[in-house]
Amino acid sequence: EDVGNLLRFAVHMRTTGPLPWKQVQMQDRFVLEWARGLPGNPETYIVSLLGTKPDGRSEFSFYSSFKDAEAFEAWLNTNVAGRRFHVISQPTTDCQEIDPAVLTTIAADVLRLISQGATIVVMDSGGHTRSGAVANHLGATSASGRM
Repeated sequence: EDVGNLLRFAVHMRTTGPLPWKQVQMQDRFVLEWARGLPGNPETYIVSLLGTKPDGRSEFSFYSSFKDAEAFEAWLNTNVAGRRFHVISQPTTDCQEIDPAVLTTIAADVLRLISQGATIVVMDSGGHTRSGAVANHLGATSASGRM
């Protein structure tokens, strides 16, 4: 299967400063730099795997400007000129395997969008376990970016 314009993206929340990683906030400028630099079609679909950390905290709690996938989409479309974003939320849990039924649903979404010639970004917070599982499920060799 041709996986077309499939990109993987992870937001790395690492810190060496005095704050533990649980208290770190991703700065808007990093997200904007990433979004403005995406290759592919101006109409971009983000399959967001952001959901919860193993302790139950929302992965969106690391962002100051948006607290869920719907707000993320609106924020991107307000702040990134020349590109239209569509965020498809498929919440998962960080550091855990994706349930096979959910993985099948995510793959179906991605394949449908690929058949339409869309640029698709599969986004999680670590860039390996979850987005990697989607790419592997699709048999994809994907471009991977980290922030």
